[in-house]
Amino acid sequence: MRLPTRPTSPSSGLSPRRADIQGLRALAVVGVLIGHVFGWPRGGFLGVDVFFVISGFLITGLLLREYERTGRVSLADFYRRRVKRILPAAVLVVGVTLVAARLVFNPARFADVVGDALWSGVFASNWHFAATGTDYFTANGPESPLQHFWSLSVEEQFYLAWPLLLLVTIAAMGAGREAASRRLVVAVVGVLITASYVWATVDTASNPTASYFSTFTRAWELGVGALLAACEPLCRRLPRAVRLVAAWVGLAVVVSSFVVVDESSGVPAPMALAPVLGAALVIAAGCGSTRITLPPLTNRFSVALGSVSYSLYLWHFPVLILLAGGTVRAPVLGVVIVVVSVLLAAVTYHLVEKPVIASPLLAKQSQKDRSTAWQTWWTDYGRSLRRWGVGSLVGVTTVVTAAAVIDSRAHPTPAPLSLEAGPTRGTGPTPGGPSTTPEGMPSPARSERLSRRPRGRRRHRRWTTRSALRRRRPRWGRVRRRRATPRRPAPSAGALRRRPWRSSETRWPSPTWRPSGRSPTGRDRPGGFNRAASSAARSSTSTSPRTSPSDGRARPTARRPSPI
Repeated sequence: MRLPTRPTSPSSGLSPRRADIQGLRALAVVGVLIGHVFGWPRGGFLGVDVFFVISGFLITGLLLREYERTGRVSLADFYRRRVKRILPAAVLVVGVTLVAARLVFNPARFADVVGDALWSGVFASNWHFAATGTDYFTANGPESPLQHFWSLSVEEQFYLAWPLLLLVTIAAMGAGREAASRRLVVAVVGVLITASYVWATVDTASNPTASYFSTFTRAWELGVGALLAACEPLCRRLPRAVRLVAAWVGLAVVVSSFVVVDESSGVPAPMALAPVLGAALVIAAGCGSTRITLPPLTNRFSVALGSVSYSLYLWHFPVLILLAGGTVRAPVLGVVIVVVSVLLAAVTYHLVEKPVIASPLLAKQSQKDRSTAWQTWWTDYGRSLRRWGVGSLVGVTTVVTAAAVIDSRAHPTPAPLSLEAGPTRGTGPTPGGPSTTPEGMPSPARSERLSRRPRGRRRHRRWTTRSALRRRRPRWGRVRRRRATPRRPAPSAGALRRRPWRSSETRWPSPTWRPSGRSPTGRDRPGGFNRAASSAARSSTSTSPRTSPSDGRARPTARRPSPI
């Protein structure tokens, strides 16, 4: 959208990244992470409110500085930057979470996660959770690993509406009236803050579950950041001593609100006012021409953690839900969740977030300029991408191997059951212990002996024909292979009839003799001979001759031995 042109101010350039804001991001994400994993501090969830203030300040300041520098605000460039900043890491986290949920959750819960992913993809998950009655503090059912995307949806809805309203406000004042435009922006933002805060107070008292996710009850927090950006020239005039005191007071207010405020205090209003005002004081204190030093926020560790705060916020909740189900019962598991989340955030920042933001992706350039831009980008980030890529592969391999070893030790594989396992023939127990369990299954000792028994018809052979062919080859000369021995043909029915039944424990003396506990009729009888079957066999043999159709001779009738 083209606005009335005005002269570009030489002092209105894009300010460099502020270390105090990066430290404030680190403080906010640490509060959210530790609060979710360990349950302390109780108000760690208020770090999201600090994020809202930072986002409102940065986005509004970016738009105002672009107008002061070029006399226009390009909505296409703005949304292009937002897409490169927000979408790559978010899409990666959602995709990995869906794959892990498919492996961990049952089909019904996985279907719920897919629905949450779709709502997160259109940046409306906050309204989805509010409509389904999701309680952020009390889990009425299984928690979604994408529940934390509600805050990202609120920010994206702010990014869609606020630039349009800001452009209309600036265009209403015309060209060359910078101070008047800022005053009008301050007035409009003040009205929005007041209306949103009043509504948040009323809605929190009547419907706290839905008001926590509502965009209208959170708009005042983003508006406080926008108000700071519009009043930035006034903040620069403050003395350095005043700004230093304001920074320390704001930091103390934010930290104390994390410790004191809990879910029953009334969030987002009125108790979210404390961290919002504390973050506003810290941001306003750093707006001067001379930077102030706030060691808890401006040290190298805080700045580095603040750089990966977005990726860390995206990863921590899926890791928490997938590994612990939302409740950490052991401190060691909590430490593992924190470490895994930080490692994933670092890899995502260096492999996805930072390279994509610096790339000429989605930029309006000619073919030649685009090729040159991509070559420059690869020169700057190619080495870092290779290093972090190799490191992430090594880390993933190590984690998967360790998880497999731990799982194998926690759930040892049972000994395989042989096909020959079954009730033991004979009356005596097997040497070395009972042969079967009360359920009729073979005991572990018998199963182990059966698994070590050689297979096949010839039980004295310790290898098969195939294993004999795989013997050591000679170093030189032609490979000699042993000719496979043909398998012995199966015995005929007559041979089976003439051959007495044999067992590894006893030899049956007659076809009518049965082992203990079995009878031809299937009924259990005590050990010894089956007298009824013996007398029936003798009578049938003596009184019932059978004439063969081939030779006409009578043959006695004998019952075939039962294989049981």
